[in-house]
Amino acid sequence: MNFAAALAIDSRLPESRLEIARMLHRDGKETEALKELDVAEKYAPQNHKVRLLRGQVLLRLGRKEEGQAELAEAKRLFGMVMDKDKARVDEQRVPSPEIGREE
Repeated sequence: MNFAAALAIDSRLPESRLEIARMLHRDGKETEALKELDVAEKYAPQNHKVRLLRGQVLLRLGRKEEGQAELAEAKRLFGMVMDKDKARVDEQRVPSPEIGREE
């Protein structure tokens, strides 16, 4: 997928910015990756994937306290996602027909 083309259409796409930041991070271009992640965070502050990569980039840039804070926030947000998923699954759970059956 061409993430740059997607951003040319809509510059607010946090997932496209995240993918561009991943590529930059992989290439060791941390400052550029952080710029992309800052924009992605602006449009998706609750995205745990953005916060996780942002923490990793900050750590690589030597900004230890900020990086650790971002990683902690990513962990908290991921926990919220997991809690929501568990609640959704629990809501949709169908009781076993074996429960309550008398023999």
